[in-house]
Amino acid sequence: MKKYILIYYLFVILLIISCDNNDNLPISEHTEKNSTSISKNENNFQKIQDSILSNYSQAIRLINQIDGELNKLSNVPSISESQNYEQDILKKIDYFSFQLKSANSEINKLQLKIKSLGKENKEYLARIKTLEIIIEEKDKIINNQKERISYLENELQITKSERDLANIEKANIEKFASETEIKKNTAYFIIGNEKTLKSQNIIKMEGKGFLGIGGKYVLSPEAELKYFTKIDIVKDTLLPFPSNSIIEEIISTHSRKLLEIQNSQSGNNFLRIINPETFWRTDKLLIIMIEEK
Repeated sequence: MKKYILIYYLFVILLIISCDNNDNLPISEHTEKNSTSISKNENNFQKIQDSILSNYSQAIRLINQIDGELNKLSNVPSISESQNYEQDILKKIDYFSFQLKSANSEINKLQLKIKSLGKENKEYLARIKTLEIIIEEKDKIINNQKERISYLENELQITKSERDLANIEKANIEKFASETEIKKNTAYFIIGNEKTLKSQNIIKMEGKGFLGIGGKYVLSPEAELKYFTKIDIVKDTLLPFPSNSIIEEIISTHSRKLLEIQNSQSGNNFLRIINPETFWRTDKLLIIMIEEK
């Protein structure tokens, strides 16, 4: 802010010097000047000076606009939702910087013209010197801004990389949590008669005594999940159940008391799980052997 105040002071000084150059002329010269109009060189000098000051004024306005956007950029919170906001600010800075570059280019061209007039007329040197001072001060501010822009862009790149890593980690955690939840709520069931279950190697007889007495069916180690139906234990509490059938035996460790056959007039019967949380707590593989009524 101090730099901007200094520039405006120099601007005022320039105007004072410009006025003084006319006021110090003798009265006879004033009269002659009024009668013959401003000399060609003076007229050219004044036009170029006015153009420089006009472009300078525009440059200061753009510098202030860029500075305002930089302040916004430095205060953007480091969250993923801010990324689009950051890009919008950077686009504005690029736009203002492009306009500032054009104004500076025009000022540089005008400086060359006004310096050539100074070589022809030494009276212009003091005014040219004042112009050069404020232009140099303006260039210092622009260079400081460029350094600040570069610094903030690097910071944003680091922040973006950190955000990307955080987002990847967050996505992995969410994916793991989702998969864990799905796995937690996933169960399999199969309902079939003794012949079918045996032919598919779902069950096998274990502990069979003399003359085949005393054995019981258990899950076969060769059983394949492709014969089972996958369900979500939270959502799927009604399992399709063959009509004209009854439960002969539950091979898995599930409680028979928590199962209820629901018959419908359409013939689409269901097996209702009364308390899913308790029912599936012991085992996620349900094997039911049925027989016809």
